[in-house]
Amino acid sequence: MSKKTILIYFLFFIVFSVFFTLPSLVQAEPWTPGKNLIPDDCRGNAEDCGVEDLVQVAINVFQLILGVLGSLTLLFFVYGGFVWVLSRGNQQMIQKGKDILTGALVGMSLVMASWVIVNFVIAALTGVSNDFSTIYLFDTSSWWSLDDS
Repeated sequence: MSKKTILIYFLFFIVFSVFFTLPSLVQAEPWTPGKNLIPDDCRGNAEDCGVEDLVQVAINVFQLILGVLGSLTLLFFVYGGFVWVLSRGNQQMIQKGKDILTGALVGMSLVMASWVIVNFVIAALTGVSNDFSTIYLFDTSSWWSLDDS
């Protein structure tokens, strides 16, 4: 290699080393009470836990699953697309890619349909008029609360 090529590689290495080692500003969401998987009332003392807290844990788990679902579906779409594109005319690989894409679409549809059904059932059981403008599963009002007030 010539001295010019070595100098270019060295400068390239130095510039990118500086950019990757400098601290970067991270804008993560700060911790706020009530945003945990397990409700704050149940932390440390099991006697304070009740049925409402169990329902809250189920809602939090479902929200977590829905949050990951979009990324997982995108991952399977990309994987299925790669299998299909890289099949090079092999009919078995083309079918495998199509099956992966179909499975991702069906899986996403099933989860979304179950979410709609659960939302409808919650609205029907709580007696709220369901105009589909409110998402009851993620509503901040405690529809599962056992209080009579």
